[in-house]
Amino acid sequence: MSRRFQVLLDRYAIIRREIDAERDQPCPNELRLVRLKSLQLLINTRIREFVEARAIRRASAPRYRPSYAFASTAPRRALNLIAH
Repeated sequence: MSRRFQVLLDRYAIIRREIDAERDQPCPNELRLVRLKSLQLLINTRIREFVEARAIRRASAPRYRPSYAFASTAPRRALNLIAH
């Protein structure tokens, strides 16, 4: 897991705990809750964009295909004799 992704997840968890703590207050500050929720939404959007970008990079990455993996198991000479 990349460091940037880990930081985003940590920040999301911190914001989530702050929201829960504010809700549990006897008289929660509505303005603070709205700000925390908007910050949580922003971080959630960044996490989604990061995951989408990573998926696109993986899908478009060149594949390593060694030539020996697709080579015939029979020797070339034997194949030439069979064909004639």
